[in-house]
Amino acid sequence: MTVLSAEEVSVVLGPGVRVLKSVSLAPAPGEVTGLIGPNGAGKTTLLNAMAGLLEPEQGRVLCDGQPLKDISRQQRGREIAYLEQDTQCHWPLTVERMVMLGRTPYLRPFRGESAEDHARVADAMTQCDVVQFAERNVLTLSGGERARAMLARALTVEPKVLLADEPTAGLDPYHQLHVMELLRERAQAGTAIVVVLHDLTLAARFCDRVCVLSEGEVAADGTPADVFAGDVVPNVYGVTTSTGTHDGQTYVIPWRRLPPKGLSD
Repeated sequence: MTVLSAEEVSVVLGPGVRVLKSVSLAPAPGEVTGLIGPNGAGKTTLLNAMAGLLEPEQGRVLCDGQPLKDISRQQRGREIAYLEQDTQCHWPLTVERMVMLGRTPYLRPFRGESAEDHARVADAMTQCDVVQFAERNVLTLSGGERARAMLARALTVEPKVLLADEPTAGLDPYHQLHVMELLRERAQAGTAIVVVLHDLTLAARFCDRVCVLSEGEVAADGTPADVFAGDVVPNVYGVTTSTGTHDGQTYVIPWRRLPPKGLSD
């Protein structure tokens, strides 16, 4: 059963700026859904709507069959984890304390963290390769190190749905692959994953499904094989691609820019 779904969602930001136009997306438990598209296509706006951070002008977001807006903040915090793009921490917390914030929806008033809370934090920090930073001030981390710590915080929630906005941005190749492997593992354990990506090869290799947004609308939604085999990428991104396989997996490399529409070489 789909836990979280956006149904015909339209969002207007500012006077007359319609960022999303009747977009539907229902990530399935056990699958990684890649959300791709050019800059300004509406990807982050869709995640914000699905996380309950903004109210659609039209359409609705459902969680467990109920309107998301009718679900308590605490329950929403247990069901959905949202890893925002370039998340900042403005307090001089240690990395371990910052990751512990992911357990907030489970904490009871006037009671400290439980042994289970500490175990979840330790496990997530190990998975995200940030144990060595446990006592470091989070403000002293590099951008890539902080991104991994923020992912650890999201994983401690143990949500039914994880929304991740460009979690590989700013990471070196080793940690890009590490993050995508972690998301795949979480999906295989039953979590519904939605991840915004700009790297087409990561989308082709690690996603079960790819949804392409263009100018606020769904341009394609299907398996990576189907999406990348057609004309979607040239039409949406304005580039040609070179594709192939290695170790039985597909890679997609943007190769050449196409002339702007309406112009010829």
